[in-house]
Amino acid sequence: MGDCRGIIVGFAMLAGIGLFLVMGCTTAPNSGAKDPLPLPSTSALSHEDQAAIKADMEAAQEELRAGKPAPAPNRTPPLNEPKPPQPSNHASQKTARCESSVPPDWVRQTAPWQAMGQSTVSQEEADRQARLEVVKSLEVKIDGVDRSSQQETSAQGFSYSVSSDVVETVQIGISGLDIVDRYADPCGAHFFALARLDRDRAVNAWGVELENLQARRGELSQHATSLQDQGEALRALGVWYQLLDLDATAEQLDRRLRYLAAQQAKGESRAVLVEQTRRQFESLLASLKLVKVAGDEQRAVIAPQLDAPLVVRAMAGDRTIQNLPIQFRIEAGKAEVDAHSVTDSQGLARATVHHIQAEDREATIIGRVNLEEAFADYPEGLRKRVLARQDQLMARFTMRSPVYHHLAKLRELTDEAVRAKKVAAQHEARGDVLRVLLSLAQLREAQESWARVADHLNGTDSEQRKGLAGPGDAGATHQEIQTVLGSLQVKKISGDQQRAFPGQPLAQPLRMQIVGILSGKEQGVAEIPLQFSFEKGQGEVDRQLRTDAAGHVDAWVRRVEPSEHSVTVVARVALDQLALHLTSSLRDQLARHFDAQAIRFTLIPPATFGDSSPLGKALYDLAYQLAGKVNTSNEVLTVVREFVESRSRRRFAISGRFESGLASALSGFKTLQILEMSPGVTQTKNGPVAQAGAELVGVYERDPAGGVWLSTKLIRLSDHVMEAAAESTIARTAFSDEDLRELGLLQAPPKGIVSSIVPTPSQDQNFHQWVEAFWDLRNPYGFHTELVAERREYRVKEAATFRFRTTRGCYLTVVNIGASGQVNLLLPNRWRPTPQDTLVRSSDGWVSVPSAIEDYQFEVFEPLGTERVKAVCSTRPLRLFENANFKNGLFTFSPTTTGLMLNTTAMRPEEWSEVHTSVITLGADQTETQGLRGLRSRGLVTK
Repeated sequence: MGDCRGIIVGFAMLAGIGLFLVMGCTTAPNSGAKDPLPLPSTSALSHEDQAAIKADMEAAQEELRAGKPAPAPNRTPPLNEPKPPQPSNHASQKTARCESSVPPDWVRQTAPWQAMGQSTVSQEEADRQARLEVVKSLEVKIDGVDRSSQQETSAQGFSYSVSSDVVETVQIGISGLDIVDRYADPCGAHFFALARLDRDRAVNAWGVELENLQARRGELSQHATSLQDQGEALRALGVWYQLLDLDATAEQLDRRLRYLAAQQAKGESRAVLVEQTRRQFESLLASLKLVKVAGDEQRAVIAPQLDAPLVVRAMAGDRTIQNLPIQFRIEAGKAEVDAHSVTDSQGLARATVHHIQAEDREATIIGRVNLEEAFADYPEGLRKRVLARQDQLMARFTMRSPVYHHLAKLRELTDEAVRAKKVAAQHEARGDVLRVLLSLAQLREAQESWARVADHLNGTDSEQRKGLAGPGDAGATHQEIQTVLGSLQVKKISGDQQRAFPGQPLAQPLRMQIVGILSGKEQGVAEIPLQFSFEKGQGEVDRQLRTDAAGHVDAWVRRVEPSEHSVTVVARVALDQLALHLTSSLRDQLARHFDAQAIRFTLIPPATFGDSSPLGKALYDLAYQLAGKVNTSNEVLTVVREFVESRSRRRFAISGRFESGLASALSGFKTLQILEMSPGVTQTKNGPVAQAGAELVGVYERDPAGGVWLSTKLIRLSDHVMEAAAESTIARTAFSDEDLRELGLLQAPPKGIVSSIVPTPSQDQNFHQWVEAFWDLRNPYGFHTELVAERREYRVKEAATFRFRTTRGCYLTVVNIGASGQVNLLLPNRWRPTPQDTLVRSSDGWVSVPSAIEDYQFEVFEPLGTERVKAVCSTRPLRLFENANFKNGLFTFSPTTTGLMLNTTAMRPEEWSEVHTSVITLGADQTETQGLRGLRSRGLVTK
């Protein structure tokens, strides 16, 4: 078998020349010879070995330049290097192979004072690891722990660092630590080295070094003592720190010598000297201090600067320290101070305080040793130890506030107190309780401040205080504040125990008053903010209000949700919203006083539904909607008229349940007084004659989804005007099987069956009944259309505009039912009289009625209230109302035009559609409606 050293390309730097090394791949019979080891590091080789390496490099360079092998240089093989293998004669062999040689025994086991190192990087790294392993073994044997942290090799020998109890690390040199053998695996980058410690050489070297350290110690100890006697404490501290480092190194060497050559150990352990040096160093460090000498507790005067400078002395025990940098700065107060100073031969440093600004409080000036500058050139370890004691190198001076400022401040506070008394008297004359309290609080603050400033003048010349009249007793003012504050009372005036009706505001506001007593007379307290909220139950109430000039506040409850239990509204004073700027003390006192005076109103909510069936719940919700819209007919005697099917005008069995369910719910709300009688019929029942003032009517019809659409209206009998309306679609699950069978008769008309769109008035039907029948007209089987008003409210002489869109092209008719019950045909009209003028296509999207380019407008006029608008759109052109006359612009219906209401055109349900909406009309200068839908009664206007 042969071996191969594959092509190796590398780059080396030697004597400043860059060389590319190229070695060919050769094969040779197995001669049993070992492969040559990689070259060792030049830093660990002799001059002969380094010369041999240089010769090899020069030969390789000549071979590259000439293109032919250079003669091999003559040199002595390095330590344990075998002869290189001979070239193989098998030139035809294409694949090179190698066999690992048997490693030396020391790779597996080493002798005492020896250690093996290995590396996959280089032979130099293996050498370093071998030496380090010897050092680690030595440290473990000496101290029981591995204390070596780093190592390096130099011309002076091998050095390494160990930890110390005195300084961070101690450098220990070691001699006699040599590499005695090396081995490299020829089949891979795996290097081994054997290091051995020559104990005799190490002991001799350490002994010599220990003697040198001892001699050096005597010099340093004498120098440190001399510097300390001369007052050079900082320099002495630096020398003691050097000596501490030296003693620590000597102690480490002593411990190693005692281990390796115990018979040569002399005298006591070096640890005793280390402790003696440490005490000397710590004693000097602890003796450093900065003391105040003069300038403390001075009082500022009217002058450019303080009378005397601030003086400090730097000390080391009982000796002064000179040339020490001192830094001064203002810690509190307003002034300027000389920032930098240096101690003189007596250890003194001075600073002058100037540009003093007058303040009530005392000023503080700090003097400290500038440690950053004083120890800039010292070792980091020493700087850390000194910085840890910086508090003892600091002095604090106090400068008392100027007398002249206190005198001026007393005069100012006296004037403030006089003004506060005057303002309090003015507010008391006007009965303004809150501002009286504020003025008294300001007076008390001025009196208390006067007393504090006067205390600063204790011990000064009494002549300086002549003519200073006191502003009065703060204790008496405090008692006056407590008297007025204690008289403040939050009262409940009215609005408690009211009954709430569905969706409607309470009939009366929740009225409260806040009062106080001034000069024995009760006064209302104005501008106090109150916050209202539902503490129990739910609803809507004015959340934030303020008391008026008389201390009153009215909170309107706009809605109370139904509940089985009573509802509570709580009112609390909200001082955080108070417009006045109160003193913190007065605000806290008012907050504590008013927190205990929260006012609670108990309200009776609308009743919840008693019938829990699906139909009962649906009728309850419908009655709730209706009751929320009732206004002028509140608590009016009301009859429930027969509920009928919209198209056939027939009465089915479900009609009775609709009537009884709605009557029961409305009775529970206490909104209407339901009578079981016919309209206009009088009745005597254990009392005077009673006559109904309103009637509740309803119509229903089958919904395409299988449910029932139900519409209810409250009609005033005095003028036949609709006061309130509500509608809902009830799901089919709310009905019994019997109801569904009966309601099955209400099917969509079969295709091909046509009927008139406008209902024909019957003989027993008056005009208003016909109008409501027309409004009730629905077509659930028609195509989809939408009608919306541009605004919810319009005022007199404003033009109302609506938007309409459809899913199918159709001809549009728009009808308006006014607040008085009058009916107007808005479209067609004189300006758009023909069917073609009313055509709306699905592709048009939203169209305005009237559009912006029209010559006419729908102007609002009296009477005002709720205006209803209904749109009917058909796929074929037709005159919805025959013989309509547009000579006045719009056609108006009346009881005398009944004959014109006939519509002879009939259409299939899928050929037309119906949609409706409503708006509120107001007077030009009004903020609320008249009649039915008053905004005030709805809680929308509170003024």
